[in-house]
Amino acid sequence: CGASVKSGFQGRSDMVPTAVSQVIEAVIKLAAGYALAVFFIYMGTGYAAAGAAAGVTIGELSATFILAIWYIKSFGRIKGGMNIKATARSVMDTAMPVMLMAVTSSFLSVCDTSLLRKSLLTAGFSAEEARFLYGSYTGYAMTVLNLPAGLLATVGVSIIPVAAGAAETGDMRRIQKAAERGLSLVCGAGALSFMLLYFYGGDALHILFGNENSAEMLKVASPSVLFICVMQLSGAILQAMGYMNRVFLSSLVVGIIKLALTVILASVPEINIYGAALASDVAFFTGALLNMIFVSRSTGLKREFTGIIIKPAASAAAGVFIASLMQSYKMSGAWSFQRTAVTVSVVSLSFAAVFFLLGGHKSGNDT
Repeated sequence: CGASVKSGFQGRSDMVPTAVSQVIEAVIKLAAGYALAVFFIYMGTGYAAAGAAAGVTIGELSATFILAIWYIKSFGRIKGGMNIKATARSVMDTAMPVMLMAVTSSFLSVCDTSLLRKSLLTAGFSAEEARFLYGSYTGYAMTVLNLPAGLLATVGVSIIPVAAGAAETGDMRRIQKAAERGLSLVCGAGALSFMLLYFYGGDALHILFGNENSAEMLKVASPSVLFICVMQLSGAILQAMGYMNRVFLSSLVVGIIKLALTVILASVPEINIYGAALASDVAFFTGALLNMIFVSRSTGLKREFTGIIIKPAASAAAGVFIASLMQSYKMSGAWSFQRTAVTVSVVSLSFAAVFFLLGGHKSGNDT
């Protein structure tokens, strides 16, 4: 329900209600989950876990309630007189592919989780060792990897109303401009995230969780953050233009490739859990490439892709050069967080400087 109301505001290019509701949801989810977990902890860990899970529901309900009030105050109550049958058909035409994609994605994710653990057992690990490897990969490496991917997903959400409005009026030039600028920014931010996770993922794990056991796993999986970001935005552009079948196809291909490669690679003792990371890299690269091809055919963008790729690549090269120089840099007596903050800031500023000097934040269609 909340997602439907958010979509209503996003369709009018008003992102404020979405942003406010998500912040409120996150705060209430954390506060309620923590409070309930503490309250029920004396009844056992099962009850405490249930209390924490209930915090998620309370957060969702609170955000939905606020969005509903915001919607009524902004647009009034929904009036009668509409053609319910035609409206329902229009909604289902859009919703069915999305629903099918979500169901398929969830099913493949469950299969991936189950088969990964079985593959580790096949590789010769004990149940305890397999559980440790799986927990290290999903609980630590993937948690850090999903941080930039989640943040950059907001770019895709913001571009949907712009592209959808332009598609409705047939303004292909506006779609091209939005797609080129969005893809360039996401490629740049994704490349920077990939680079930072590769060089400083171990430091991030140490600062956040107090251990670096998953540092190599994160390093192997770090390229996928770039491909995930590109796939998310290109998928949002295709979705806004009404090409839901293409988005579903690329998502299905990603799921199948990831599942197959995970089973094959994780079963090799020398590769083990790193096979899951490699499978993610290959699968999301394929999905991003497919989506980019679909976007090119749908929007007419062709030669613009050269700039979209080259500018972030050149910026990444500058960042890698600075990061390599900073690898030997140590702040005498400094805490790990301080050292990491300084080096990450220097590398990020170097990347951003080259990116903006090359005009990566601009569209080739700007006049």
